[in-house]
Amino acid sequence: SCVLTGNIISNVEIFMNSKDDGFVYFWGYKWDGSGVRQSIPKLIDGFTKIKKIYCGKEHIMAINGNYGFTKTLISIIENNKLYVYGRNKYGQLGLSYWRDRFIKPTLNSFFWNKKKVIKMASGAMHCIALCGKQFFIWLTFLANGELYSWGNNAFHQLGHGDKENRNTPTLISFFKWMNIKDVFAFYNQSFVILGLYYLLI
Repeated sequence: SCVLTGNIISNVEIFMNSKDDGFVYFWGYKWDGSGVRQSIPKLIDGFTKIKKIYCGKEHIMAINGNYGFTKTLISIIENNKLYVYGRNKYGQLGLSYWRDRFIKPTLNSFFWNKKKVIKMASGAMHCIALCGKQFFIWLTFLANGELYSWGNNAFHQLGHGDKENRNTPTLISFFKWMNIKDVFAFYNQSFVILGLYYLLI
């Protein structure tokens, strides 16, 4: 189990108010091979100002960032950075290598500069992420961007037309020029919802 301080919790993703500290706590079985059962919540060092977390079978993906506001009631999620932690046997951390990362959370540099993660989902051992910009205009969701996937692909859950595992986020070409509204993932499946609006930036 994982929790962000001061937030509403769901079993898929955890949201936080931008005023909160965004620390991450965990408890339960620790997946680093130590066999440790954490009986009370424990702080994971290295996670700060986290907005959302996504948990796979043995890995965590966490996004931090800021919210910017304009005079036209449009809010833009910006400066998002993706931090990863846990097992990486199938490349599910997206770090371009296969080594586990249990010492501390690691910044995924693929999404650092121009590629901002705005929506994400994690299956058991794979991840998908929508990169670009998202907007809220009078409670209407608008988004544009590109969809990437990485990790285990034994059941074609990455959407690239093959069964090859990937340790680097890879663009899913099928959704090029489509407006993706939201993304979801289950154990070995991936899902998207296409929106009715497209905003070109």
